[in-house]
Amino acid sequence: MDRKAEIQALLDKYRQNRCTPRELRLLGELLQTSSFRDEITQVLGKSLLDGIPSSFLEQPEVQESLHRVFSRVMPDETTSIPLRKSGRRWKLPAIAAAAVILLSAGMFWYFPLYDQTHPDRQSAMSWGDAQAGGNRAVLTLADGRTIDLRADQNGIAVGKEVKYLDGSGIVADVDGTAGANTDLGSGLMTLSTPKGGTYRVVLSDGTEVWLNTGSTLTYPRQFGQEERTVMLDGEAFFSVSRQARIPFSVVTSEQVVNVLGTQFNISAYQEDTYSSTTLVEGAVEVLNRTSGKAIRLDPGAQSIITDDRITVTAVDLDAVIGWKKGVFLFNDTELRDAMKQITRWYDIAVEYEGYVPPTHFFGEIGRDKTLEQVLRIFKQGKVEFRFDEKRNKLIVYHR
Repeated sequence: MDRKAEIQALLDKYRQNRCTPRELRLLGELLQTSSFRDEITQVLGKSLLDGIPSSFLEQPEVQESLHRVFSRVMPDETTSIPLRKSGRRWKLPAIAAAAVILLSAGMFWYFPLYDQTHPDRQSAMSWGDAQAGGNRAVLTLADGRTIDLRADQNGIAVGKEVKYLDGSGIVADVDGTAGANTDLGSGLMTLSTPKGGTYRVVLSDGTEVWLNTGSTLTYPRQFGQEERTVMLDGEAFFSVSRQARIPFSVVTSEQVVNVLGTQFNISAYQEDTYSSTTLVEGAVEVLNRTSGKAIRLDPGAQSIITDDRITVTAVDLDAVIGWKKGVFLFNDTELRDAMKQITRWYDIAVEYEGYVPPTHFFGEIGRDKTLEQVLRIFKQGKVEFRFDEKRNKLIVYHR
């Protein structure tokens, strides 16, 4: 068997999850051996691109996604998107080189929204019509009244008046005595998003908070002169208005994050075994409420708190805050972590049947897509799904 045929056979077995430990080691060695790079490039490029129509690759959203893939895995290379023209062969080097890097890292790379295996079944799954979430939230006032916020709005502003971001009113406070809609007092207010909902709030100091799905933010209608403190359960992105003499604090069940003026993301869902803080710009101090240990983060760093432990690591900021930009963005994301994001957004439960090995994914897809469209990309990783409609539960298993 010649070398190219051997590489092809190894890649075929790898995609079918049938490689022996020795074959996996051999494939890894070949991927790192420059003398075989051209052959690997040709085989990978053909196997990845075969069967995908040029009309699909020419779509603007696909072009943009491919550019992002290249910039992530080949940041120092200048690449062009390969397109198949009539009578011409694939232009493979850039796309296959990216694939080599991803495959050698144990990741799966995909073209968004295109199912190479079953293109005729893209609309056949009856359970796949679950729709994406949107602007949904409930505002609880200090007196206990609740307001279902409008879905055609994406946020509110809090201060002397509580209003939507476009200026239309929700509740007005003229002088504190003018009627039923003005007795808001100075107590705490709560903004809650259900599963499949997001919303934005501008606090009285100008701080902007984007609340992710299934999350709750509790805050005073007006901040005092000594501190600015809010409480979070779930996930939110903060852009804090700088006030040097009045620090801003976010309190969750496991941590306290202290800042002056900065941008950061906190994920602190009660059902998770950890909470994380990711700094985008500025500086923050993260305090573990159990151990009392505090650390300072630099931009691009993420702290993870689990029980009394706190660790810090560098992360891909785009992947962490992709939800704020309206996308699922996976960068070496493990299947179970990806499923948490998806099931929260589509308001379904998930169950794993049998042994589902750790599988990592790389890519992005808009959060405005249907559940079927999102799940289709995971089949590239040998993952299958079925839906239990009675229990509203997604069953995940390995094929």
